[in-house]
Amino acid sequence: MWFEYFKEHKPFFASLFRSNSTLSFQKKFLTFIMGELEKKLNTNTSVNKNIDTHIVLKFLGTAVMGILESYVLDEIDNDVEYVATQVGELMRRNI
Repeated sequence: MWFEYFKEHKPFFASLFRSNSTLSFQKKFLTFIMGELEKKLNTNTSVNKNIDTHIVLKFLGTAVMGILESYVLDEIDNDVEYVATQVGELMRRNI
C-alpha cells in the first residue's frame, strides 16, 4: 500500500529524499513505519522470541524506508507492484 502511494507522489518524495534537510522527514517516516510494523509483529514466534522488539522494528523499518527511497530515486528499475510484492514477502518472512 505504501508503494502505490509513493508511486503516485514520486516527484514529491524524490525531492524530499534528495534534499540535505531530510533528517526530520526520515525520522518521522521511520517512526510511522515502525508503528505500522508493530501492529503486525508477532513476538510469540520462536524466530522473534529472543530479539528485542524495538531492534526488530528499527531494522525492518529502516529496510522498508531504504527500499522506498531507492524506488523514488530511480535506483530500482522494477515496477511498483514487483517491488511491493518483494518487500511484502520479506516482511512475511521476518514478522
